[in-house]
This record gives sequence, C-alpha cells and structure tokens, in this order.
Amino acid sequence: MNLELFIGFWNVNLSPPVGKLWGKSKDEKKEKVGKIINSLLDTNLDFLCLCEISPKDIEYIDQMISIIGKGYDYEIKHESFNGLYFDTCVIYKNSFNFLSMNYEVDGENRNKIKVFQKYEFFSSELKERIILYVTHWPSQLNDNSERRRTIASYMRKDVLEEKKLLKNTKIIVLGDFNVEPYDSSILHGLRSTRDKKVISHNSSLFYNPYWKFLPIQDYLPSGTHYYDKAEYHHWHIYDQILISGNFFNDGWDLDGKNVRIIDELALKSLHREIFNNPSDHLPILTKLEKLSGI
Repeated sequence: MNLELFIGFWNVNLSPPVGKLWGKSKDEKKEKVGKIINSLLDTNLDFLCLCEISPKDIEYIDQMISIIGKGYDYEIKHESFNGLYFDTCVIYKNSFNFLSMNYEVDGENRNKIKVFQKYEFFSSELKERIILYVTHWPSQLNDNSERRRTIASYMRKDVLEEKKLLKNTKIIVLGDFNVEPYDSSILHGLRSTRDKKVISHNSSLFYNPYWKFLPIQDYLPSGTHYYDKAEYHHWHIYDQILISGNFFNDGWDLDGKNVRIIDELALKSLHREIFNNPSDHLPILTKLEKLSGI
C-alpha cells in the first residue's frame, strides 16, 4: 500500500489583509467558501492551506461544517503585528501532530512586510517532520518586485536553517505568490526547478510542478487567477505548491496527474450547489506518493 501526502491551497478571498477589509466578509460568501472547503476535505486531504482568511472567517466556517467533527483541526494566528494582518490558515488531519507556528516580518515602521507563516508538524505514520511555509506575496497592482525578492531570500535562508537542525525535514512552500513559476524570485530566490531529473543531482532545490499549466491546453485549466485587464494574457499561475528535493531522495514521487487546479467545472462537481467560484482564485491540489517500506 502506498503512503500518500495530499496537500491543497486556496486563496479564499474572504479577508484581504488590509484594515478596511479584514474580517468584514459577508456571511453569504463565507457559506459558499465553507461548502467548497467541506467538499475539498471530503477528498481526504491531509492539509488544506488557506489565505485571505481571518480568525472570524474560519470560526464561522468551523461552526458551519464542524472541521473537528470531520477529523481535522486548524491553526491560525489571531493577533496582528503592528498593523500587519496574518491571513493564512492551515486545516490539517488530526493524525498529524502540530508542533509550532512561527512567522517572519522584515522592515521597519510603515515599510514592514510579512515574509511567511511557518507551520511545523510531525507524522508518526509517515515518520516525517513536515514544515509548511504558507505565504501570500505582495500584489502585482503595484511595483512590488523588490519586496518579493526580499521575501524569497528570507524564506530560503530560513529553509536552510531548518535543514541544519534536521536535514531530513520535508519542506513545502505554498501560497499565492502573485508571480508566475518562471519569475526570478521563485526560480533564483527560492531556488526551484521544473525538472525532477535536476533534483536527483541537487536535492537542495525545490520542485515546482505548476509549470505544467503554463502552455494553454484544451484539457487543462489555464491558470489559478483570471485578470481581464492584463495586457498580454488573462490567466496566471499565481498559486503554486513547491516540494523540497529531499522528498524524492527518500522514496516519494509526484505524478503529473496528481497536480491539479480545481477549475469552475471541477468545483461544480465537488458541490452541486456551487454555481460559480466565490473567490477570484482557484484551489490547487498536489498528492505525493511513496511505496510503503521504502
């Protein structure tokens, strides 16, 4: 029997992390998001990571679908930090031991930026220490390229420090990056590749399977975020899940068919009452597999 690690991410667009919008989502929208979260958890996800969600939002959704009653729990940071709102949340199977949540902030006064939120788990079944870096990078609406490079550099440094503590730690970096997989901040800042063969020679790299969606193809979704005012193309692969190379050295594999964007048609098949996506982003899913005994 194969071991599996099934991870999802979704920018739910309930509470963008700015003061006038934080925690102000309407109940009707929370209910639509909650129905989709419920259906995603029914696919047997191990982790569902979310962003643009406030403590009020997840508490409402928990009351609605009973996250704990479904065999899951969740972690979210309740306090803001000098005006910065931390908008990520991780829903996880209660078979995983939650160890800690930390965050990194850079800059001073009004120039402070959130770098990441880091969630640490241990699985006795998988015999793995797993760290999720859940991130929401600055928007494309302003010139934030330098900020994104700074964030990527800080994340890479922290990843290396975690591996120094325990080199076999498995690390997943995921979120709404607001840039495509080929952007320099993801390629060079985080040090990622699209080629698993390269990983076999250099496991310090991250594998980014979301390159596969870049060519527009009839049989695959064209992106995770649609913006009709963009000059050159409307669909973008802003939401991605990156896998640390040591997964593959330790017997894990990732088949391309297990890398998915849940488009509008798939959302409707998940829940018959969903007629349109309540968010401006689509959920993404990635499933790693390992032969038991390896």
